[in-house]
Amino acid sequence: EDLLADDGVDEIVVDSRERVLVMRNGELAASGRGFSSTESLVNVITRLVEPTGARISASNPVVDVRLRDGGTVMAAIAPVAVRGGCLRLSKPRRSGVELAALAQADMLSPAMATFFETCIAGRRNILVCGSMSSGKDRLMSALVGASPEGERIVSVETVAALAIDRPDWIALEAPRISTGSSSFAAVVQGALKMCPDRFVVSDVGGPEGAVVAGALASAVDGAIVG
Repeated sequence: EDLLADDGVDEIVVDSRERVLVMRNGELAASGRGFSSTESLVNVITRLVEPTGARISASNPVVDVRLRDGGTVMAAIAPVAVRGGCLRLSKPRRSGVELAALAQADMLSPAMATFFETCIAGRRNILVCGSMSSGKDRLMSALVGASPEGERIVSVETVAALAIDRPDWIALEAPRISTGSSSFAAVVQGALKMCPDRFVVSDVGGPEGAVVAGALASAVDGAIVG
């Protein structure tokens, strides 16, 4: 609870009951904490996900959910997690992330921040690639934040994590387990019909890739895709 209350902590990563890591300013380091038992770790995971309506159990051992406060939790327990349970908890994203702030935090150089601003102003399509905890969502949020005021922004994510402080922002979410009209690919197609000035898609990695590629090759410019 004290790690959750610490504003300097962006993420909490539990590899096993003995190993708890924290993310501060983009750097992952050991916290020196641990759980007394595997059961206590599983109980914490259960308490975290229950308010979302999700359930985690031996028959449903993996969850990836957005919490009510805007944070996200990805967790796994036995039998999938052979060492007894693990999780990644991302705290709610701070709104209004700016490219200049990322440059000040040494996440990118001032020259690269200027380059990105030029790309946004010139409505270039931008593809952001990065692993988990690489700062991809934070960079995408800053790129969207650099777009001109008054632009209609439509975003699609599997689990909402982007922090965009704009009134003209439509945020759509479609977990990969969804099918039919609520599948990720279907939601991406629907978002394209909402007349976005700035089209944003995060977590591209399935059939929606063809939809996004087709849109970029035809009518969409100024898109930000991760």
